[in-house]
Amino acid sequence: MRHVTDPTTRRPGLFGTRSQTVALAVMVAVLIAAPFISYPPFLMECMCFALFALAFNLLIGYVGLLSFGHALYWGWASYMSAHAAKDWGLSPELAILTGTATAAVCGIIAGSLAIRRQGIYFAMITLALAQMMYFVALRAKFTGGEDGIQAVPRGRLFGLISLADPMNMYLLVLAIFLAGFLAIYRIIIAFGTNPAVLAQRNLVAPKCWSDLTKAEYRNEIEMANAVTSGTGYTILATLITLYGEDGAFAYLARLRPNIVRYTQSGVAQGPSVARGEVGVGVTFVNEFITQQLAGFTVDVAIPCEGTGDALGGMAIIAGGPNPAEARAFYDWALTRNAQELANRTRNLILPANRSAEVRPEAARYAGAKILDIDPAKFGAPAERKRLLARWQKEIGDALR
Repeated sequence: MRHVTDPTTRRPGLFGTRSQTVALAVMVAVLIAAPFISYPPFLMECMCFALFALAFNLLIGYVGLLSFGHALYWGWASYMSAHAAKDWGLSPELAILTGTATAAVCGIIAGSLAIRRQGIYFAMITLALAQMMYFVALRAKFTGGEDGIQAVPRGRLFGLISLADPMNMYLLVLAIFLAGFLAIYRIIIAFGTNPAVLAQRNLVAPKCWSDLTKAEYRNEIEMANAVTSGTGYTILATLITLYGEDGAFAYLARLRPNIVRYTQSGVAQGPSVARGEVGVGVTFVNEFITQQLAGFTVDVAIPCEGTGDALGGMAIIAGGPNPAEARAFYDWALTRNAQELANRTRNLILPANRSAEVRPEAARYAGAKILDIDPAKFGAPAERKRLLARWQKEIGDALR
């Protein structure tokens, strides 16, 4: 078999694909130049509302939860930041941290109540909590009621930079906006969970590989068989890269009681999670996004330690029939038009051709934290055979 190298192949960079990196650079350049041609306070307000919108995108777009409670966190963070700066005399950075902590506490309290429900019930609980705290804000003396807190001092950032200067204030807001934008952009792969199933069992969704081995997930996780599925082998290569070979197999031994079944196929986890057959599935993220697009409530999380990926490839068999036709198909498959065909389906992949348009549902994962898996090592037939034999002996046979 003769392998053909594709010069258009791309891996996501620090900020995603090349086009996304260029778009980010253009956005930053425009925002830096904007205060010289527009009104800085207006621009700062736009960036604040943009972060507010990004929070909605994170919760609705990625997680699938409709919340009407964002004004609660935003409003009370603003009140406490202003109160800390004006009445407590805190410096700007401490006042901002006070507001951030306030929003986090409000989020934890509201989330612990709302997450026990889903769909319209989740949305209505968040709305009720937001309205309740709105009326508290109107009645509380320190908030100033309908007038709000007036004449909040800007102070000096770290005791050095005067925020009374409009440009300094703008640059601070810009820095916070970009930090929030990039954090939200890079927050999203690999575990799919059914929130209704987890709620019935009083379980929280796993966020890390280490979470999966906890006793509370016993018989609750579905994963692909490494011997029969390329997805399963990719997971094995990911764990070896993360923990080392012996550490990975020790991890899999600890995980075994929590596995309800190892499926022959790597695409079964999406439907299994969506239908509520299992609470947690581990596979490529596109399988879970496909279920979301079909209307199912499935939450998706990237393992906090990092995750693995796979590069789809083609090869022309040396000595095979119709080599000219095979080459013609190969060349066509690498074109932009051919690779954009996937965008018309629910096959959410990152195309290898750099000029091909990336579907938004796939592009959001281009910046995921990817482990540096050695394709030469794990792609070598002898190494693959050895690792799968060990998996079968230590994991597969132990299931009987």
